[in-house]
Amino acid sequence: MNINDIAQAIGPIYLSGDTIKLKILKKGKNQTQGVEISNIGPMVVVE
Repeated sequence: MNINDIAQAIGPIYLSGDTIKLKILKKGKNQTQGVEISNIGPMVVVE
């Protein structure tokens, strides 16, 4: 087995700086925040 292949297989799908399309489902704690929940992993809070 190649260690790089293993790291790539278990690594994150999206990285910092990547562009993804989100659907904001509810308001966040602050007035300028929104919350998105999807199948790509943890909850995403946007401002």
